[in-house]
Amino acid sequence: MRNIRASGRDTVLTPLGYLRAQIFLMTPVTFPVWALGALYFFLWKEGKPFRVLGWAFVVLLTALIVLNGKDYYAAPVYPMVFASGAIAIERFSIGNWRWVKPVSVILILLGTLAFLPLFAPVLSPEALLRYQAKLPFNLQPSEKSMQSEPMPHYFSWGFGWEEMVRAVSQAYQAVPAEELPDTAIFANDFAAAGAIDLLGPKYGLPKAISGHQTYGSGVPETTAAEQ
Repeated sequence: MRNIRASGRDTVLTPLGYLRAQIFLMTPVTFPVWALGALYFFLWKEGKPFRVLGWAFVVLLTALIVLNGKDYYAAPVYPMVFASGAIAIERFSIGNWRWVKPVSVILILLGTLAFLPLFAPVLSPEALLRYQAKLPFNLQPSEKSMQSEPMPHYFSWGFGWEEMVRAVSQAYQAVPAEELPDTAIFANDFAAAGAIDLLGPKYGLPKAISGHQTYGSGVPETTAAEQ
């Protein structure tokens, strides 16, 4: 996170902006479920033995807000509050409130279908852009570099890798044969390095090296010297 800020790529959100991003990240229709799930650990007597999970949820969100973490960094903490939210809904579904459970399931299913194109590649790129244009809200980019992308970066990053690797292959094959043993392919980030590692073998390319995140910790000393 420090490196992201140092490189000027960070998109800083206000506390309310970060919470808003969480609602859209989990889809708005599921917000009542996980919000109720978080309260379950504090307000329900039977949730008291598991209150540490509620504090873990609160502390993690607070830490990410204070440290300006990306919105999706909090995603792994949601399964437990979804589970406790389901328990809370189950407890509400008694007597005259029996309708709560089936209505919750129907609303979540309908909401999931409505927002599915934002999180799964079920539409063509052209259809996705038309779908996004009709939404009553704009998606928050996770980095400044993503602000000009027409669709979410996890979709945008699915394009162009084959062409990039092919171009790298042409440059690599142009290196004189006597220099190839001392030639390495250096990538600025894990995405480009991953593309070289995944698609490069069919072009006869070696594994990429990179100083980005865990790629940097895996560079052999001799390779780093040759770099």
